[in-house]
Amino acid sequence: MKEQESILLSLPNLPHESIPDGASEEDNPEIRQWGHKPEYGFDPQSHVDLCDQLSLIDFARGAKLAGSGFLLYTGWGARLERALIQFLLDLHTREHGYTEVSPPFVVSPDCMTGSRSVPEVLRSSICCSGR
Repeated sequence: MKEQESILLSLPNLPHESIPDGASEEDNPEIRQWGHKPEYGFDPQSHVDLCDQLSLIDFARGAKLAGSGFLLYTGWGARLERALIQFLLDLHTREHGYTEVSPPFVVSPDCMTGSRSVPEVLRSSICCSGR
């Protein structure tokens, strides 16, 4: 049973059969668009460039602290993230009937498995918990 569970947890979520295989963006067709693309009187910059120029996020330190894809918000970036979180918590608890919770930062391996969390994270959690 443990061996079967280990194998199943290592399997990726497979894409739907209608999704084409592609080596690049050009190999994947656009199915539909919604709305219209805005036009600007200037060349828009990517959010990555803007965050870097305004020192809102330190991408390198985020990756060094937690791995690729993680961010370290700094200065006004950290304040903006905190303000957005506060705004959305207030909106949803006051106007949409949600109950605010503050869950623990550490969860059990069973909880991670039940939420279909990344198996690598699960394996390191089990390893570290002595199981």
